[in-house]
Amino acid sequence: MKLPVSRKAFFLVTVLSSITFLTVIVTQVSDMVFQSANVVSSVKDSLFADSVCDSALEIVKRILQDDIQKNGYDFYSDDFTNTDELWSKTYILPVDIIYGTVRAVITDESGKLNINSLVDSYGKSEGLAKGGYLLALQKFFKIFNMSETIASYILDWIDSDSEGMFEQRVSRNWFIPYPDELLKLLENFGVQDFSRLFSQYFDGREDATGSPYLTFWPYAAALKINVNTAPKEVIASIIDTPDSMDIAVKIEDERRRSPFKSFSEFVSFLQKFIPVKKERFFNIEPTFLFDVRSDVFSVKLYCKARDNQVGIFSVIYRPYQGQMKTLAFRRF
Repeated sequence: MKLPVSRKAFFLVTVLSSITFLTVIVTQVSDMVFQSANVVSSVKDSLFADSVCDSALEIVKRILQDDIQKNGYDFYSDDFTNTDELWSKTYILPVDIIYGTVRAVITDESGKLNINSLVDSYGKSEGLAKGGYLLALQKFFKIFNMSETIASYILDWIDSDSEGMFEQRVSRNWFIPYPDELLKLLENFGVQDFSRLFSQYFDGREDATGSPYLTFWPYAAALKINVNTAPKEVIASIIDTPDSMDIAVKIEDERRRSPFKSFSEFVSFLQKFIPVKKERFFNIEPTFLFDVRSDVFSVKLYCKARDNQVGIFSVIYRPYQGQMKTLAFRRF
């Protein structure tokens, strides 16, 4: 007995609808299972990357500890003609792991000679770091055969009044000459390749327009003197007393009434307020290389497992004697 055509059609429609419905359900369930698996896998990858970063940080600490036990002096190069060598050494340790990578960037903090940090009496220059920066500045003058005259010019260049002097060809500072004169002085004092010492502008940076810089070789980012830094901050940075800023203000006031004619005159004036030894600033003899021993290192770890990347930022204090300490730690 044959079914009517209408019943056949209804039966086929019902079967097809059921198959379609079941297919949708199975697809949704599969998608949910797949998504859940991806979430679980992502969480596992993140946890794995975190674990790798923790282990990598311990390895970094061991490297730093091993170096101090070998009486290392922070891996500075003796070849200052090699522009590939940074005075503030940065280590990049790439390591391939299963399903991912680890990248460690270790930066020697105490060895940096960044004048903006040197003059920051209330920031990085506090405590032990301040002594390290002053020692680094002393070593810099030794390397470049700096006399009192050159050193005073450079110290005086760090002055907010300097803005515009490149265009106007005048100086409103204590006793700084126009850059052309300073170049001649550098030649006279035996600085042969002084072309790397100067860079009036950072090329390609709109925010640097009209703001000249004096940048020291080899890299501006690692070693620079910003013309627009206030002189009282420089003065305060070399006075280790609670009232250093008050003394600096007095010196600024004196400067306005009667500009200093020499660095010795400036030191003599400073000694009215606080005992000062000239060797605290620099030693003229170029007998030492840049070998400041560092105690503080910043570490950035980038750990990636498949598509999941995590990171650790840590600041490590590594004394010559005693226990290593973690000064800062955060995950990102």
